Order: sequence, then C-alpha cells, then structure tokens
Amino acid sequence: MGATRGTAGADERPSLQMLMRRSWDRPTDRDWNEVLGALPLFAGLSRRQLRGIAKLAKIVDYAPAEVIVQAGERGDSFYLMLDGRARVLGRSRLLRPGDFFGEMALIDGGPRSATITATSPVRVMKLPRRAFLKALKADPQIGLAIMETLAERVRRLERAVSA
Repeated sequence: MGATRGTAGADERPSLQMLMRRSWDRPTDRDWNEVLGALPLFAGLSRRQLRGIAKLAKIVDYAPAEVIVQAGERGDSFYLMLDGRARVLGRSRLLRPGDFFGEMALIDGGPRSATITATSPVRVMKLPRRAFLKALKADPQIGLAIMETLAERVRRLERAVSA
C-alpha cells in the first residue's frame, strides 16, 4: 500500500503540510490544484494539468471504525487524508492529514495491499481511477510526467537498496 507522508512540492509550490492547515468544508478548485501539486505523484504536472485533475476530486467522509479500503479489493481510487486519523490494519501505522495512499491504484487498478480503517471521523479527497484514466487519454503529457516521477522514485529505491 505505499501510504506516504506528503513533503514539499516542486518549484515554489507550498508544502503539503502547510496546505493541510485549511478548512476542508468547501474546497475550491484552487485548493485541490495546490494540494495535488504538492503530492509527489503529480509534482511534475503543469498548473493547467493539475486544474484538470483537480476537477475530478471529491470529498468523502468516513465514520470511526468504517473501512476506507479493504485488502484484496480492486484499487479504484487514490486517497488523500484531509481530516481525522486512520489505521493501516496489520501494521502499526497511523495515517493523519497529509498522508495519502492508493497512488498505484490510479495506474494499474490492482488489488489493495492493506486494509485502512477510520479511527476517528475521517475526511478524504478521493480521486477515482476511471475519471483519472479519461484525463490521461485527453492529455497524454500527464501520463508522461507521472511516468517520469515514478521512474525517478524507482531509481532512488534501487540506489538505496544497492548502497
């Protein structure tokens, strides 16, 4: 499941942690644009491309103890924690605002590798895979930018393993 803590985005973009300190009751397209641009997977996209993907994002709320994703189920969305806390079952990992998971589901739709359950009221930004794939077909440059980001991450992991 690659649940990941957000870090500073590319260029002059604010860090994800700074962006998470806002109210998520009525997010604007600009809010989504800034947040997506701060995520490593989307850091190589232009502002125009981010706006297109931002329009696909939805807010979803979960009650305490509700399952957000189930291990083994087909991955159909990417999630960014906006408010609340969730637990990755079977691992001692707590997710907080700014953490995200399901980025590989956007690419391959493969099975979830972990179950994630809300431990408090949780609000997430959900980016559905089907809508994301339509955006990729409409603008293939989005796919190229994401592949470059993923390739760099693989190279970094390979260097770390061989060191």
